[in-house]
Amino acid sequence: MKRLALVLTALCGLTALAYAQGGIAPDFTLKDLDGVSHHLADAKGKVVVLSFWMTWCVPCKMEMPQLKKLYDVYKDQGVEIWSITADSSSDMPLVKTIVRRYQVNYPVLLDTDSRVNALLNQRNDYPLTIVIDKQGKIQWTHIGYQPGEEKLLEEQIKKALTK
Repeated sequence: MKRLALVLTALCGLTALAYAQGGIAPDFTLKDLDGVSHHLADAKGKVVVLSFWMTWCVPCKMEMPQLKKLYDVYKDQGVEIWSITADSSSDMPLVKTIVRRYQVNYPVLLDTDSRVNALLNQRNDYPLTIVIDKQGKIQWTHIGYQPGEEKLLEEQIKKALTK
């Protein structure tokens, strides 16, 4: 029994490593607030920034205006920013209120069953930012947000654009 537990633990660790920095991001499809599907495979050739957040997360809301600014600067250069919330369906009115309040102009994707969180945000860290390069590789991950850290993200976006 102990051996089985060790094997399962090792396999879980390998799964987590498969999506670590430098690995190919797992493909997924999520719908946005308008019901439009967004498929990661369709964004190949673009830089994709994934921002995992929840309605109760204060740093997540602090980051939103900075993501909006970055999106405004880089969207015409092949950068997508996808905001992913794992809030439940019953929280959608609050999600929509937050999106309006912060004037989010990039897609807000709904992961109400936490399927994508299980792939890319297994520890449920919020906010979690992931930069995926044009080849679909995870270039950078960052947990949390403090004012000024958007400069780190911008450096990663610029780096991914030059690859």
